[in-house]
Amino acid sequence: MASDYLTNHRSPTRLMAVCRQFYQMVVTTPGCWTTVVLDPKIGYKHLPQYVERSGTQPISVWLFIYPFRWDGTSWPSCWPVVNAQRRWRSVFICTSPHAGYPHDLIPPTLPLLEEIHVRDQGAGISAMSVRPDYPKLRVLRAGGVNLVLDGTVTTTTLEELEFTLGPSTSIDRISSLLRLNPELRRLQIETSIQPSVVEALWMGVEEVVLPRLTSISFVCQSLGPVEALVYVLHAPKVSSATFTHYALESSVEDYFNILRFSIKRFPELDRIAFNGLITLEWVRSIMDELSPCLQEGRTITVTLENMGDFTVQGSNSEGEPSQWVEV
Repeated sequence: MASDYLTNHRSPTRLMAVCRQFYQMVVTTPGCWTTVVLDPKIGYKHLPQYVERSGTQPISVWLFIYPFRWDGTSWPSCWPVVNAQRRWRSVFICTSPHAGYPHDLIPPTLPLLEEIHVRDQGAGISAMSVRPDYPKLRVLRAGGVNLVLDGTVTTTTLEELEFTLGPSTSIDRISSLLRLNPELRRLQIETSIQPSVVEALWMGVEEVVLPRLTSISFVCQSLGPVEALVYVLHAPKVSSATFTHYALESSVEDYFNILRFSIKRFPELDRIAFNGLITLEWVRSIMDELSPCLQEGRTITVTLENMGDFTVQGSNSEGEPSQWVEV
């Protein structure tokens, strides 16, 4: 069955209504009951049934937060799920605009937890607290939400990490989390704060070594903060970089500086994607200027939002301009 809540949360009861054989099959199959939904709009009467029929199977917990609908009094109705927390394998938090965020939403002891996903449907959650000490956590996606790390940072199994960098972000805890997870393969950093603030936050931070990282992504109001963020990362295996921004003040020079710095910083980089306000003419001009940065024989694919892919071949030893090839 599909794991997505929108297609799966009512699938068991729908299948049970098909016929008697389907009813018996669904009732006796624990895997049909492993997606558990905590949603004030549909209530909590179904929770004991789902928890019981899922048996000993790991479960995925979906939590929906609405303005003025979720508070501490909701937890007693959810105790069947809370009591089964040792079976939680993944947590999906879906928010709506202007929804509040309970500080102790995710239990601190989840020995099987592998994934945390936060889907912010607007500027609803300003910060989300997570205790990064889950022993099997592989994926932490909290894009659009300021990540607050509570307690001692001990998680060492992360492979994917997305977070938003805010003025109150603890850089010491974030850098500790990165250093403790050398198996990290995908990293996405979002920020809307000014470049000078980013530089001040990261000033003095020692280099973070991520030997397995292959994909890196930045979502910013402007390109200014990117260089400060890239500077602290030593990730020699990065082959793909994505830059997303929608600020009018970015210029050709901004793109040129970021590209030049990224190419030098990531020696295996062969694919760059731009999403936001950029024109084909800008990229052609920038890449032609970057030819001295590209070793002979090196090829980079540039993807432009709504424009397709282009490849640029590195200049030869005499420094002739790069050659553009539309893919």
